[in-house]
Amino acid sequence: MTFLDRAEQFLRVVGPLVSGDQPVKPVNGFRADSGSTDDDERPALPAAAVLLDGVPPEMLVRALPDAARSAATMLWRTSRWTLDTTLRAGNIVLQGTVTGQSADAIGVALLGEMRQSLLGAVGIGAWTTDGWGEPENTLADRMNALLDASAEVEHTEDAHPAFTRLLAELTPDEARILRLFAQRGPQPTVDVRTRKLMSGGSRLVTPALTMISRYAGCSNPARVPGYLDNMSRLGLIRFSDEALSDHRVYDVLEAQQEVKDALAQAGRGMTIRRSIELTVFGENLCAMTGLLPPPSSGALPAASSGNSGQ
Repeated sequence: MTFLDRAEQFLRVVGPLVSGDQPVKPVNGFRADSGSTDDDERPALPAAAVLLDGVPPEMLVRALPDAARSAATMLWRTSRWTLDTTLRAGNIVLQGTVTGQSADAIGVALLGEMRQSLLGAVGIGAWTTDGWGEPENTLADRMNALLDASAEVEHTEDAHPAFTRLLAELTPDEARILRLFAQRGPQPTVDVRTRKLMSGGSRLVTPALTMISRYAGCSNPARVPGYLDNMSRLGLIRFSDEALSDHRVYDVLEAQQEVKDALAQAGRGMTIRRSIELTVFGENLCAMTGLLPPPSSGALPAASSGNSGQ
């Protein structure tokens, strides 16, 4: 017999007693409804004796291991909650004292901490405008949930869950740059360096000069280097050491005033031709947002064509 079967038998006995549908039978002369005994000299039995009246002894014996295990679990969780709450409360008092907070402010912080601790102990999250939230899952819980989802045959994902967060971390100008890469493919870039001398090596003067701001129509051209760094950090683009196959785009880029000024600053400088392109992750984001055809359509992504921004 499982623990649920035992619990069901126990509830069949206890249920009528709790609801009042069945009169309470005296146990050894004790009446739970009056609190008196047939014999005034006989001490009253505990109320648990009334609840357990009629439960087979063998059932109680079989239920003891499960009851002991549940009691131990509750004791451990209560002890851990008490210790954690005490440490957090002490930390609040210590920080409040060091920072010179008033006693009222410290008291308010302690009440808030106790409230959240109690809610967490019973498995209820913080109160929001939408009601009581769910307690936050640990990293292990999230990983187990992902592994469980991967084991489901019918589980499908239309988009990577990070795409929503990524779009929130992009500026309008960065969205324009992403569209440029999706529509026109990899973009040329040059580094300006000093020429190697017999006695020394080359020195970098200005890195990653591009015409992306002009091609994408950015409203803040001076911020484009930072935009590109952010998009690289997010894994949407990558800086490649390889030059594009069409070298004419570099002739146009090297004719720009910014490149000429950097070459003048380098003295007898030189340019190192490189490129910037979408990553596979960036291509997937463009496909999900409509900047590129979906992968199932069979169309060749623009980022793979090798065309320049012209």
